[in-house]
Amino acid sequence: MMGLREEIIEQNSLWSILIIEELYRCGIEYICISPGSRSTLLTMAAGSHPHIKTIICLDERTAAFHALGYAKGSGKAAVVITTSGTAVANCHPAVIEAYNDEVPLIILSADRPPELLQNGANQSINQKRMFGDNVNWYFEFPCPNFEIPAQFILQKVDQAYFATYSNNEKGPVHLNFPFREPLLWSMIDHNQHHYLSTLEKWMFSKRPFTQYVSHDKIIAGEVINDLIKELVNKRVLLVLANIDLHDDGKEVLKLIEKMGWSVICDVQCSLRFMNFKGHIFHSESYINHNDFLSSQQYDIVLQLGSRLISKKLINFLKTRDAAYLLVSQNRVLHDSNYRVQQFFKVDPSSFISTLLCKLDENKITNTTMKTVSITSAINEEIDNFLSQNKINEIFVIRNVIKNLPHKEVVFVANSMPVRDLNQYAPIIRKSILVCANRGASGIDGLIASACGFSIGKKSNVTLIIGDLSFLHDIGSLDLLNRINLKIILINNNGGGIFSFLPIATNNDKFTEFFSTPHKTKFEYIAKAYDIDYKLAQTTTEFNELLKVLYKEEKSMIIEVVTNKKENLALHQELEKKINNRGYL
Repeated sequence: MMGLREEIIEQNSLWSILIIEELYRCGIEYICISPGSRSTLLTMAAGSHPHIKTIICLDERTAAFHALGYAKGSGKAAVVITTSGTAVANCHPAVIEAYNDEVPLIILSADRPPELLQNGANQSINQKRMFGDNVNWYFEFPCPNFEIPAQFILQKVDQAYFATYSNNEKGPVHLNFPFREPLLWSMIDHNQHHYLSTLEKWMFSKRPFTQYVSHDKIIAGEVINDLIKELVNKRVLLVLANIDLHDDGKEVLKLIEKMGWSVICDVQCSLRFMNFKGHIFHSESYINHNDFLSSQQYDIVLQLGSRLISKKLINFLKTRDAAYLLVSQNRVLHDSNYRVQQFFKVDPSSFISTLLCKLDENKITNTTMKTVSITSAINEEIDNFLSQNKINEIFVIRNVIKNLPHKEVVFVANSMPVRDLNQYAPIIRKSILVCANRGASGIDGLIASACGFSIGKKSNVTLIIGDLSFLHDIGSLDLLNRINLKIILINNNGGGIFSFLPIATNNDKFTEFFSTPHKTKFEYIAKAYDIDYKLAQTTTEFNELLKVLYKEEKSMIIEVVTNKKENLALHQELEKKINNRGYL
């Protein structure tokens, strides 16, 4: 007769095998693991699965952000396995980002059994609903027990996976698994085990136990026809936000050409860098100019995708006396101005295809709207201005984009980098994908996210990051010995973005509480992790190092040191030059 110890080992092992196998059948291919004792069984089951790729991350925050990046890059959910206690809590920032940005993510947390909770047992905390409302679904599993049918395990895993995508509302899911000791692994021949005798059909298939069939919302014919009537012969401003253009934007450009609309692109749209008819390029630089405001009158604002980065653009749209239509798959209506009158909760790409098809049928006549033709002039103005100054943050951003290979990815950090890229992106004739963690817009986990995105997208990634964001995620540098990541580190010795805020005029307290200068030598950090490091001190050196960067098939850090006060003055002078040239 099997003893209690042996039975617990079998129960723990077999349940873990079933959990990981069912996740694989649902579509999971990538699992991020941090070392821990209580999660031994889940870790061993994942590591033993022949078709799942695993990666070991030294800490749970890195693992969670890495999984987030992978999910963004691949479009598929990733899994994080974490041990009990505060280890789970370290996943919270990434979970919040995933929830706000609607990224599929599954957290599998190991836990103490009920008899070890709330009695002072070591490393036991309350893990139930730890992530609060920031998950699509939470479920607390019982301790493994052969008295509970195996179908229960499989169905709950299927339910969790579906919850990451339910009704096109992607997001994180948290499953909590209490395990009793001993935490020993037994590679059970589950094909012969009596516990699975009721799962014969499942055993000999490759499909999940429960298959969820969701129905994507399709725009009804009468709805799209009514919309076309609204759009025809109207002054329309098309706003392209964070949409994934699978066809490199060909259909959007076709729609723009057909309708003759004015267009403003967010930096997370790949068309942001292209100079095409109707594109109001560098709009950030003059969007509040009186001449521009008076010249841009619209009947309709049509926004594709959600979560705009630019506060200037958001404020500009607030002032337009126009009907506002939003097309997005997001669960939340992103409308801080409370202007949206129609919300089409559909995939923007499908919306464009449907609209184009119907427009062809209706033989729409173009109503080309006059736009401000200043793109090339402003682009030249910026280049001329930057060539007369020493190396600076705007120069770095523009030249990374200019030198980035075709169809590669730039992952841009929050605070100054994403704002500078949005405002000063150069005109280029190549397709580049921009990615950012803009769900909660935090500065943590960016190195881990960029590494995950690189693996998920199967593409080289260049990360543009500031010094504080870099310091927040030093532990993730361990990944760079396994992943080819190019890092452009802009070091302005603290929070450079705070120099642009009103508090910067308070000299007594600004440096102490906001500027946060430090004495970190990033060269030594790179050396500690055995990563190639270069310091660019001039514009010529930086451009030469970029050439080297994209020839090498390994990770590298290029650091550029800037000065916060000089950076503020440079931004102000450039904006003044652009507005004083009279292009408007």
